[in-house]
Amino acid sequence: MTNSKHIGVALLVAAILLAGGLFAQQQQKAAQQKATKVEKQEKEEQEEGTEGKLALKDLPKPVQATVQKETQGSEIVGISKETIEGKTIYEIETKVKGHTRDMLIDEKGVLTEVEEETSLASLPAALQAEIKTSIGKAKLVKLETVFNGSKVKTGYSALVETGGKQSEVEMGLDGKPLAKGK
Repeated sequence: MTNSKHIGVALLVAAILLAGGLFAQQQQKAAQQKATKVEKQEKEEQEEGTEGKLALKDLPKPVQATVQKETQGSEIVGISKETIEGKTIYEIETKVKGHTRDMLIDEKGVLTEVEEETSLASLPAALQAEIKTSIGKAKLVKLETVFNGSKVKTGYSALVETGGKQSEVEMGLDGKPLAKGK
């Protein structure tokens, strides 16, 4: 072989090695970015977990006392923490005699709202008709009677399904839809 062929082969080998090294660096960088993204997602999920699912022992003492008082004879299915309009609210999901009963309790232990599952058939005919009108052609998935913290009935909440998507319809005592945010 001539010197120019040796130099050509050496340059070709160097180019291949350089390209391989650059490719390896890109692969390593992509793997690091993916690992960083996964770590970030896991951290966010953990942070959401502190905002989300809780155990009774994690709640402030006044909230624990209200939960113990209000859940006698029922099974606690889930406890979560939410921030609504800057205020911390604890949602306690329970089952009582086969139906759901969810409570909202503020951080001072004050019961602010109760939603209790009910059947459409258990309501007066005129109210049933109005609720059916309010939900339209949507499929009724779940109906709840809504009470305020004083356990005074304030309306109804219907979980409905249309085209595979679920949404909620809030209604007054008359079964007519409430304006959003009410």
